[in-house]
Amino acid sequence: MHSGDAYETEVGGASVKIRDPWRVGVLCVLTFGIYSIVWFYKVNDELDRYGRAQNQPEIQGNPILALAGLLLGFLIVPAIIVWVWTLTRLRRAQDLARTGQELTLGASLALAAFSIVPIVGPLIWHEHVQHNFNVLWLDRDASAAPEPAPVQRRRSGLSVEAQPS
Repeated sequence: MHSGDAYETEVGGASVKIRDPWRVGVLCVLTFGIYSIVWFYKVNDELDRYGRAQNQPEIQGNPILALAGLLLGFLIVPAIIVWVWTLTRLRRAQDLARTGQELTLGASLALAAFSIVPIVGPLIWHEHVQHNFNVLWLDRDASAAPEPAPVQRRRSGLSVEAQPS
């Protein structure tokens, strides 16, 4: 990534953002969770747009409803359900993209770390989830790129094909 800056890219017909995972985690902690709410809405919106562009209903989901479930987190159960729902949609998008990458940390373990360890848990949780989004978006972006055409070189009247490096 370019010095930790976030940037937008087009993946499968949807505009998504590549973010520095550690920056996401740190901002979520430093803003006492306010950035977490903004980030949660944005990644759910990106998943929804990607699902719509790919015509995949199992990836689509209303980001406003997800956010409402998160904000009703004082009830605990809706917040956990919404987080698991978001991770399930991310996993389905990874399966669709056939990235070979899977969520490397179980949702229940990550949610436990998030709730048990006050500062480190959210930092690691947000970093981990954003990293998985980045892998999905970057792999999909790379797989959608056309193969580079062979370069034609002429040597002594012979045509030689060379692959660009």
